[in-house]
This record gives sequence, structure tokens and C-alpha cells, in this order.
Amino acid sequence: MENQERRVYERLSKNIEIRYREIEALDDEGSMLQGIMLDCSGGGARFEADQSYRKNSQLLIELEFDGWNDAGGEWVRTGISVDKGQLRVLGAVMWCRGISDKPGSFELGVRFTGSFK
Repeated sequence: MENQERRVYERLSKNIEIRYREIEALDDEGSMLQGIMLDCSGGGARFEADQSYRKNSQLLIELEFDGWNDAGGEWVRTGISVDKGQLRVLGAVMWCRGISDKPGSFELGVRFTGSFK
């Protein structure tokens, strides 16, 4: 039996800084942590974090894209590096594992569950 790809969205490799935090409720005001997004698709992301999370932990993730701008709810590529499009998404941790050559670092797979401003 051949190993079949089940992804709905194309996965893009990226190494960009992200901010994230675990949330208990949408009005939770915890401080943001830094992470590195390793890849991303329309359905989720894989990123590196400094702590472990349980499956189904809810995260708020902030992504910032250079050269993009939110023009009234529509994303527009400007190509101007000072333009910073910010996307805030909710995600559920699907898996988490330690990175063998980086003690104290973890790789997380997150499924996007929603977005908001």
C-alpha cells in the first residue's frame, strides 16, 4: 500500500518568527511567547516552541507578513517591506514532540480553527 498525502492545502516552507500563547478563553490576556514557524498551509502550521503542549490545547497565534496589507478585510500584496500584514488565528495542537538536537525545544503541529482581528 502506498503512503498517500491527505493534506487539503499546499504546505509552504517558511522560517519566520511568530507570537503565540495558550488560551483558556477568548478574553484571556496572557503574554505572548516567541516561536519559529517552520511551514504553513491554509489548514494549519508547524512551528518550534520552547515548551510542550498537550493535544487539543488552544493557541492564539499571530503571524506577520512583510509586504502585505489588510485593505478592509482583503489581503493585498504591496511588495513594500515596511507594510506588515498581521493575521491572528486560533489553533488546536494536534501533536507535539521534542526536537532531539535542541534540548528544551519542541515541534508542534497546529490545526487552524478560526481567525479574528
